[in-house]
Amino acid sequence: MTNAFEKIADPLERMMARFQHLLETDEQIRSIMPLPDVAEAAAAEGLSTAERIDTVLTGYAGRESLGMRDYKLVSDASGRQVKEYLPAFSTITFAELRDGVRAIANAWRYEESVALKRDEFVAIIGFTSTDFFMLDL
Repeated sequence: MTNAFEKIADPLERMMARFQHLLETDEQIRSIMPLPDVAEAAAAEGLSTAERIDTVLTGYAGRESLGMRDYKLVSDASGRQVKEYLPAFSTITFAELRDGVRAIANAWRYEESVALKRDEFVAIIGFTSTDFFMLDL
């Protein structure tokens, strides 16, 4: 099939033809495409940013959203604990992401020991992870 695409002179047209071919033949690509109903619901007038985010996370609840490389902690030569990355990934769904974001928001709003007051802010220092993303969202 590559040869058929090479015959298309315009790079943009060639790319679009390849993409269309993938949409028609690759179930994995089709399964990650945006859903028109979710896009329409998230674009509805009058929604707050939080409501738009919740609409998207709920609309794609069963899909995988984030992945992180698996690792185990091992001791290095000096005895420090370091990550040893494994040849696997763990993922969470959009539903798990939504539930994590809701839990954090509720804790910051209602849990007395960590509740944020008006005009307070949170500084996040850490390494990239699914948990870090939940905090940022």
